[in-house]
Amino acid sequence: MSETLDIVIDHCNIFARFVICDIISQYNITNPEEIYKTDIERDYEKDLAEWIRTGKIIYKENIYVGIENVAKGFVDMLSGKNICKAVVKY
Repeated sequence: MSETLDIVIDHCNIFARFVICDIISQYNITNPEEIYKTDIERDYEKDLAEWIRTGKIIYKENIYVGIENVAKGFVDMLSGKNICKAVVKY
């Protein structure tokens, strides 16, 4: 994907945390192999689903119910009040 990202990933610590964002430049890509590490994606998805199902990986969510709570969820996310995924259900 990018030389910079490759270098960062190669030098990160075990259990490093990353902020994940969409990569707008990749939206209209015609060759999926150009996207970083797609060769391991299928195994990753299968393994991750199994780990979640068996409790090997436990995840947390901050769930905000209702469109009226979008702003609160957004502010909580930006201010660090949640330490996990923020979800708004409407």
